[in-house]
Amino acid sequence: MISAIDILRLTELLPELPKERTRLLDNLGRVRREVGPLTPELSDALADHMNIRRGEVHEVISFYSFLQAPVEAVRVCIGPVCDCLGAKELLAQETERGRVANGVPVLGVECLGHCDLAPVLTRGDRIEPEVVHRANEGPPRTSASATRRWPTTSAAAAWRCFVHCPRRRRSSRS
Repeated sequence: MISAIDILRLTELLPELPKERTRLLDNLGRVRREVGPLTPELSDALADHMNIRRGEVHEVISFYSFLQAPVEAVRVCIGPVCDCLGAKELLAQETERGRVANGVPVLGVECLGHCDLAPVLTRGDRIEPEVVHRANEGPPRTSASATRRWPTTSAAAAWRCFVHCPRRRRSSRS
């Protein structure tokens, strides 16, 4: 259920949001950051503001499940590549850390789209291990300092891991 505080924050935010259909995902992200996790009431209000069918907005929210999670949540990828490279252990470690850190929610999600960093997680909106941007000139630039670093995995190595993953072989025998 939407609270009175959310309604006040949303009514201040809506006039600032663009109404173009192509800006839907941007708007959903901004509502999540500034108001809170998206509820049906919040998404309906945004759909009405943008003159988009409510069902279309709900489809986008259900596909991008992170929109329904609090911003401070830790999301651990449990997709096939991350699973083969230790996602379950990372999820257990982060779950324990979340309990210690005042109940920060820790969620297992199907894919974060960073298989080259597997196993990967997001802490809030920050990706860990840290993404390194390389340029033709100068040393690698990093986005922000990470609390830990994992070795970068090439896409080919990730594919080999996926193909040879013991968990995958077990499930294909069923």
